[in-house]
Amino acid sequence: MIQLIDTHRAIAVIMAMGKERGKEFIRNFQPDELRHMAECARTMSRLTEDDLAEVVRDFENMFVTGAGMDELDTKVAEMLADSFGEDGLVDLLGNADNDNAPIWSQLAKTDPEPLGEFLSEESELVIAYVLSRLPDQLVARLLLSLERERRSTVIGFMIDAKPPSETVVTLIEARLEEAFGGDESDGTDRAGAVAAALNEFEREELDELMDDLKSLVPPKRLAAVRSKLFRFDDVIRLDSAALSTIFDDMEQERLVLALKGASEEVKECVLGAVGQRNRRMIEAELASPRPLREADVTAARRRIVADILKRAHDGEITIPSDETA
Repeated sequence: MIQLIDTHRAIAVIMAMGKERGKEFIRNFQPDELRHMAECARTMSRLTEDDLAEVVRDFENMFVTGAGMDELDTKVAEMLADSFGEDGLVDLLGNADNDNAPIWSQLAKTDPEPLGEFLSEESELVIAYVLSRLPDQLVARLLLSLERERRSTVIGFMIDAKPPSETVVTLIEARLEEAFGGDESDGTDRAGAVAAALNEFEREELDELMDDLKSLVPPKRLAAVRSKLFRFDDVIRLDSAALSTIFDDMEQERLVLALKGASEEVKECVLGAVGQRNRRMIEAELASPRPLREADVTAARRRIVADILKRAHDGEITIPSDETA
């Protein structure tokens, strides 16, 4: 007897209702519930009479006829299509043209870390199928990110499991598309606007917020915001070549303003990128008692950050990822 979870029981009861009653009943489900139901159906390719008897005991007002149900994932797909129509099913589950689905070419270029986090929440069967569609080097990195026990199970499924049905593949692709798909330029402006606001947060506040967003925002969208997060004190993340490109020819007054009140680490990082003569003059200005307006300091730092982000966008410099953000 297979181990039935609540979703399996619900599927069995709906199928026991018959096609006409069942398709009316499933209209009460939300799209996410229907997707979950179709995915769970894949794991119960056959229900025996004993399995159905157990469901009957749990639902005393229901009854089941027949010797069991084969290929439930296909039956569920047929019922969904009957209830919502072929076009409605495509809208619900996504494009069924699996061989040409663009999500796979996008995943091949995806950062392994967010993809690994996404897959860690999926079943071993789903992980195995996704890995079977990815380049070897990426597969190796993703396998190494799995716990040893899960890794062995996934590899076993990759070797021996039957390919999932078209319905299940469509569901998998729909979830991947939601998390990682879309036009590369889609949402860029929004990510930039959000990042510009977050750049005003203190480091501790930003760290807490980014942790909270992990459960609310698809990994690709969150990565787009993360890539644009940069405050003035992040200059310590830049390499010496980038620092020289940015600061060597920068006007002295702007550097004096930006470095006023900065940490010693930031000061040394910036001053190490300018010529010795300019460095001595800037250090003398910073040591002087001349008062500087906080608004001017903030404005100077913002101009420098804007210049850094523009140069990074144009490919002149590279901003290393900030693992703490």
